[in-house]
Parts: sequence; C-alpha cells; structure tokens
Amino acid sequence: PLLAQALEQPFLLEPAKALYGDSALGIATYGASHTGDTGWHVDSPREHPREVKFSIYVGPTRAESGALRVWPGSHRSPLHEQARAVVQSGVDDADVPAVICPSDPGDVIVFDLRLFHAALGGAGDRRVINAFYYADPTTPQEERLVREQIVADYEWRRDKNRGGRVF
Repeated sequence: PLLAQALEQPFLLEPAKALYGDSALGIATYGASHTGDTGWHVDSPREHPREVKFSIYVGPTRAESGALRVWPGSHRSPLHEQARAVVQSGVDDADVPAVICPSDPGDVIVFDLRLFHAALGGAGDRRVINAFYYADPTTPQEERLVREQIVADYEWRRDKNRGGRVF
C-alpha cells in the first residue's frame, strides 16, 4: 500500500504532470533488490511512446557500484533499432556507449521505458523503488492501445522476472 500511494505524492506526480499534463496516469510501483550486473535492456519493448519510469535508489550508486547507465537517444528510431542490434550482437556490456547516472538517497532518475539502460559493477542488495506513469489516453484508440500496453507490460515483466533477458 505504501508504494501504491507513492504515485500520488507530489515529488513524483508533479514531474509526471509536467511531462503528460494534469491527467498523467500512474500505472505501477515496485521495489527491487539487484545484485551484480544488470545488462543492457529496455523496460518496454512496445511502441507506445508516452511512458516513463522514475527510479529512486535507496543507497548511493556510482560507476563502479551499479549506477544506472543509459544510452542517450536509444528510445527513438533509428537509434533504438541500432542499439538493439548492438546489444544482441554479444558486445561486452562495458563497451556500450553510456552516460553514467550516479545517485544518492533522495535522487530521482527519470527515463523513457524504451531507453536502453544497464547497471554494471553492482554489489549485493542494490535496492531501488520504481514508479511508472503513462500519458492518459484522450481517444478511444489511445485507450485501447494503453490497455493493451498495460497487459503486455505485465506479461513482459512477469516473463523477465523468470530469469529471461528481453530486448
């Protein structure tokens, strides 16, 4: 219940509204504990372009201790397809061009769900809280797409949590 309430907290909701207007749609929250490397991936392989993730790491992260790394611009075509091909080619995760996003408790990192990202060098128990927002649909077609997106994201996350790596 505490994490579900986070979607309505001003420190998350106000930036979501800045991105999507007053009708930003809070979709989900979850907490996770990561260990080791988290290879390059996207959080949504779907085409719906208006979805964003807020990540809050509980402890400090740095380049050598599992800080989030992002591949700038990889959420947009044609770079998205090029990034997917590079990641699937088996290149070493450390060789992918990246911007490292170190964080301290209280920092919030916001990024598009289609952005390729990773965390390398992380030790045990790298805890993070995540919140997801979509742009609220304004037409029946957008509503159908968002509903399909929510179902697809649920299934994708369920499968990802079974140990698969999704590109």
